Amino acid sequence: MLRAFAPLINNPAVKIDVRTVAEAVKHEQRESKSPETAVREVEVANGRIPADLELRTYLSARLVGTDAIDQEISRYAGRVMGHSRQALLQASALKSLIERFSPEEIRALAPEARDKWLAMVREHTLSYRREVAALRRELRPIFYRSADTTTETFSEANAVLAAERLLQLSYATDDAVRSAFTISADGRTTDSIKSEQFWRSLSRAEKLAEQIQNVYQK
Repeated sequence: MLRAFAPLINNPAVKIDVRTVAEAVKHEQRESKSPETAVREVEVANGRIPADLELRTYLSARLVGTDAIDQEISRYAGRVMGHSRQALLQASALKSLIERFSPEEIRALAPEARDKWLAMVREHTLSYRREVAALRRELRPIFYRSADTTTETFSEANAVLAAERLLQLSYATDDAVRSAFTISADGRTTDSIKSEQFWRSLSRAEKLAEQIQNVYQK
């Protein structure tokens, strides 16, 4: 199981904790008896996500009834956050793969090993592009703001920098998405996902992932 999770282990956004049932039960018992356990009460002004108003206005033209709209808002928020988080995980796995070998080391690999490595890079890149495309489709009808974007170019020699840049853009995107679709008491808003900067970053990430795919297509 740990080998399967290897591409994600060093991702600061992911915590991997594998235990047997007995270990988990023992841990819970220790936690419940710990004198340091504290309960913190957080009061949230209302139970609605920051994007509720925009979503409710948009869905009111398509759905009838508060319950139906509430249910669709919940499903929509879940889909959007799911696409964003999956894109982030794919970007992290991609960075780990690309950092593993230098261009010289890749060329020195046995053909079978090199083909397997390239296939993994392409798989994560394609998965990333699918998730970002799905995220864009979900957000665009409601939150889109036009934004000019410049294309960042790179070669195999600086692919590590490209993968690092892609991960940075993915973290920024995920933070903006969670700010808009997570209930919290810290005054989060939809300002980020409605900004030109957000849409510019999303476009740059898509183009960067496409370039990474093209470089490792050979």
